[in-house]
Amino acid sequence: MAFVRINPRYRDFLARHGLTAPGHFLDLPGVIISGHPDRHVCQVTVGGLRALLKREHRVPVKDRLAGAAAGYGLVSKSYREALTLQALKRAGVPCPEWLAAGEDERGRAFLLVKEVAGGLDLRLFLRDRLAASPAARRRFARRLGEALARIHRAGFDHPDLCSKHVLVEPHRQTIVVVDWQRSRRRRRLSWQRRCRDLALLHATLADELATPRDRLACLRAYLRVGGESKRRRLARAIHRQAQRFLRRRHVREQRQAVLAAGTQNLIWVDGEALCVTREFLADCGGQVPAWLRAAGRPEAEGPTLTQTVVAIPGARQARLVCRRSFRPWGYLWAWLRRRPLPSPELLHAGLLFRLQRYGIRTPRLLAVGQRWLGIGRMSSFLVTEPIAGAIALGEWLVGSGSRWRRQLLQEAGALLRRLHDAGCSFGGKAATVRDSVLLIQHHEGELPALALGDVEGLKVCRRPGMAVIMRDLRALASVLSAAGWVRTDLLRLLLGYLGQDRLLPSCRPLARWLLTEVGPRTESLPAIASAGAPRAWLSLTPSGR
Repeated sequence: MAFVRINPRYRDFLARHGLTAPGHFLDLPGVIISGHPDRHVCQVTVGGLRALLKREHRVPVKDRLAGAAAGYGLVSKSYREALTLQALKRAGVPCPEWLAAGEDERGRAFLLVKEVAGGLDLRLFLRDRLAASPAARRRFARRLGEALARIHRAGFDHPDLCSKHVLVEPHRQTIVVVDWQRSRRRRRLSWQRRCRDLALLHATLADELATPRDRLACLRAYLRVGGESKRRRLARAIHRQAQRFLRRRHVREQRQAVLAAGTQNLIWVDGEALCVTREFLADCGGQVPAWLRAAGRPEAEGPTLTQTVVAIPGARQARLVCRRSFRPWGYLWAWLRRRPLPSPELLHAGLLFRLQRYGIRTPRLLAVGQRWLGIGRMSSFLVTEPIAGAIALGEWLVGSGSRWRRQLLQEAGALLRRLHDAGCSFGGKAATVRDSVLLIQHHEGELPALALGDVEGLKVCRRPGMAVIMRDLRALASVLSAAGWVRTDLLRLLLGYLGQDRLLPSCRPLARWLLTEVGPRTESLPAIASAGAPRAWLSLTPSGR
């Protein structure tokens, strides 16, 4: 049943701008700043007021049951968060101000909240304060601990208390926590739930942004305000829980370097049929090119797959891939689940964004889109900007000297490690390595940078195991050794992968195996595994890093 609930303070304001029905809110144009298969967050502007619109493309039954178990009724995540924000406001806890929430007749839900003015992501705030004095950093750490303690003392938990959901106003250092869609209020909050919240924040905050002393000052302030000063083992419990959280890829992603604002934001020009990145739209002067609109609205008939080169502003070139497919079973499955079916191009775009979050340079995504042309018939397209001035790794090695080989080997190993942390693999194929890994010579006399020029050959896996890691190491090492380099130099590759300056004794069996595999193959992968050696290398896997 369609309904909309509006904050009384903003009812007249929203009515003046024609926002009275659920469809009015769901159709607001804006910039997508984060997305999931069934929902996304969009930055919108209503009469000069900047707000965040959370759209749910569908409301799963499990979400309604979770809301009922929390005491909110059979509601969506959006409406549950609106009710939580009201309760937080009454309890005196700083939180975003909700404007409207509701659902339409198609089962789509939404929540419109006022944007926190001047709020910076905690990671950005701490990165800007790296040069601050230790005393100033301790003062902010204590302020953060006191703010978290007040939230828990009011009875609210926060299962999504990660670093990106903590916003800080830089001048007054006011702390506001956002994203309360899974929060629940209890009469007394257990220490297990408190520990879980604090551990997630601890896990998603990189070591270089907060020293152990800063974290300890935050915990002491939390315990002082929380009234439980005798919980001395809480720090160890938080650390153990944080290590378990780091086995999850989305948690590890948030420990990476913070991207510049707007580099992974999409603008829905024509719904999901035409999505353009903010940077590319700015390069085009705010106007979508005619050829891009034509790709988003294809004709009824045409070739199944086309790849063309198009000109873009700045005397650059882009690659346009258009595809037509007939997917009746996928269409039926998407209809039953009431969620969009991703096309290969949409999955490709998501993979580019994921690799970039791990600091891996890839072709730049410019636009993507997909549209159903009928029952089971889908059209999709993808526009990317290839990396200019890059050559294949093997080609560069054959004609190069040994000037950069040590640094380059370590960079190649570090690149492979980031690739595995992102849940991807070369599939153990040397051909994929030769086609994917590129070198970019920015300036003469500087160390070339490594990048991935083609991600279509990558294999996506949730957590690469030891067999996958060893095969990829062998494939990368074989490409490097094929250029005529000294075999012992391949140890640099392993050191770069491990992130070490010197090889530890527990990893020496792996080094001997690697040197054997790229030369005469006297010892196979199953023989290495049967010897029990991988037990000493469990720290190589992304989950055990």
